[in-house]
Amino acid sequence: MYKRALYCSLAVMSIVGLTVVALSIFYNKKLSEHPSPLIARICLVEAIMCWNSLMRFLEPKLMVCYMQLYFPFK
Repeated sequence: MYKRALYCSLAVMSIVGLTVVALSIFYNKKLSEHPSPLIARICLVEAIMCWNSLMRFLEPKLMVCYMQLYFPFK
C-alpha cells in the first residue's frame, strides 16, 4: 500500500512539474527562443510517459473497480 502511494505521489509530482516547465516555455516570450520549444515538447512527452507508467503500475482493472466506472449488464 505504501509503495503504491509513494509511486503515485512521485508520478503526479513529475507530471505536474514537467507540465509547468513546458507551459512556461510555451507562454513566456523570452523562453520561446530556438532550443526551448524542443525542450518543452520533450517535457510533454516525458509527462505522457510518466502517466503511462503510472497506469501500468496501478493496473486499469483496479482503477475501474475502485472508482466504479463500469456498468454491469443486466
